Amino acid sequence: MLVRRLLKKLPLTGRHALTISRAQAGHEILCAFENAVDAEQAARAFNATSVEPRAGWANQHTFLLDDEAEERILKAAGPGQSRRARAQRKLTNDR
Repeated sequence: MLVRRLLKKLPLTGRHALTISRAQAGHEILCAFENAVDAEQAARAFNATSVEPRAGWANQHTFLLDDEAEERILKAAGPGQSRRARAQRKLTNDR
């Protein structure tokens, strides 16, 4: 997933979680961060805008993953690996 690839590139210091919610109309990618600094860093990386947080959340940011945003994130995240390459790497690491 493109969002996960970019998060792996960031120098995050705490734990984070990533999931896709299908509860709203359409799909929504949700990220939670242990550290506020990590959340702000991710928001900047995705060019996200601060919005009124949902109940129980300390803060919330949003961005539209349109073609322009996807291209910008692809450049920042770098090339991905194919499933075959990931499977091969896993086999090598498991030995």
